[in-house]
Amino acid sequence: MLGIAVSATLLVVMSVLTSQANARAVELVGFPITVLNFLSIMIAAFVLIQFERMAHDRDILSAALTQTPDFHYVKNREGKFVIVNKNVAEHHHYPSPAAMVGASDFQLATQRRAEMLYAEEQALMESGQSQLDKIEYLSEGGRDRCYSTSKVPLRDRTGAVIGLAGATRDVTEERKIEQELRESKDLLSLAMAGMSDGFAMFDRTGTLVFSNTQYAALFPLSGEARVPGTNIRDILKKVVESNERRDFRQEITDAWLSEAAAALFFDKEEYIELYDGRWLSLRTRVADNGMALVAVSDITTMKQAEFALRTVAEQMKSLAETDALTGLLNRRAFDHAMSVAVERSRLERRPMAVLMIDVDRFKAYNDTYGHPEGDACLKAIADCLRRTMNRPQDVLARFGGEEFVVLLPDTDGTKALVLAEQFRSTLLARAIAHSGSEYGVVTASIGISAKSNWKQQISAAEFILEADQGLYQAKRDGRNQAVAWNPPRTSRAAR
Repeated sequence: MLGIAVSATLLVVMSVLTSQANARAVELVGFPITVLNFLSIMIAAFVLIQFERMAHDRDILSAALTQTPDFHYVKNREGKFVIVNKNVAEHHHYPSPAAMVGASDFQLATQRRAEMLYAEEQALMESGQSQLDKIEYLSEGGRDRCYSTSKVPLRDRTGAVIGLAGATRDVTEERKIEQELRESKDLLSLAMAGMSDGFAMFDRTGTLVFSNTQYAALFPLSGEARVPGTNIRDILKKVVESNERRDFRQEITDAWLSEAAAALFFDKEEYIELYDGRWLSLRTRVADNGMALVAVSDITTMKQAEFALRTVAEQMKSLAETDALTGLLNRRAFDHAMSVAVERSRLERRPMAVLMIDVDRFKAYNDTYGHPEGDACLKAIADCLRRTMNRPQDVLARFGGEEFVVLLPDTDGTKALVLAEQFRSTLLARAIAHSGSEYGVVTASIGISAKSNWKQQISAAEFILEADQGLYQAKRDGRNQAVAWNPPRTSRAAR
């Protein structure tokens, strides 16, 4: 700075002296001296300003070179330092950058390393090629350090290489972090590879950014599309085109694709069935950064067990509601069906009938032929009922002992009597021998209760009671007949 200021001062002085000499010459031709003086002062001021600006720029460059955290240096063709920044000087234990000028690597490093550096740098300057981001590992003070070095040959105005500029950066911590991240990633990849579940991550646009091998393997027909870089829309297209999912049976439209793709970004759990009968569980969670994380599990075994348990439960329910001997409904199941049917028929004003059936002289039959034959007789009665009352809505049940009951929805009294007679005829046609009966074969008596007009409130129990009264009327009148309940005829004879 002092040299620049002195030079600028000398220029001003010379300008003033020159202006005075010019003034004498100009006076001879009559040109105003003040104008020339003014012009000389302006020129000197301009030169001074330019020198100050150059000095300012040089100060900025010097500060940047000195204070930067990296190591910057310039070497001549002989490999000696011409310029170094403060970090280089301090690193090599020099009191100042200027004190290091003229030194070489032979004063700073071991003989072997100095020879290696010298050979490399001479080769760079010979070739004129740059060396960028070369990584070196060095042991300094018992600690391993990592450096990234770039070197660029320097040329003069004629293009001849006159030296090289170098920049070295300590990247030890960066490399350590990179190594830790790499190890974490390897550990994560190992964990993902060892999982039986599939895992996938989608970014905000629906593009798959990460997945393990199990994710694609769980979807054999669309697995080739389930790779990082593929958008969820393209994956869905492949699923539909291959008919991989049984719940995807529709045309591919932009509207459907947009709706299905948007569904990815909601927290949910869903179960899907694949074309080959396998079941998958898809659990989706949306992260705070908008990414969708999907975990996929094969739950086929669990689903099969669930279906098996459901089948067993249905079978148990059927057993609980079914009479073991005849296969008809039992009393408990019939009572429930009867209550529902009465309420529905009353509300909808639809006809309904009930048949109460009792096997005639059944105690005598058991005494004569034994209980096994008695059981066979009851099974035959049940079979005759199935053959006669065979509409899907008809409800047949064993009421208890040798008594049976039939619920006939949407059936009036006339139709109920016809069905009762058909059943009685079917039973007579079986001609099951019964020596203890006045008819010589097994017969049955039937009581009928029917409702077409629901003006009066009636309960299921009252309905059954009326049919039962009709049954006893049939018994009293000689058995082997069907009798519709009639209010005036309410007497009940002993069996």
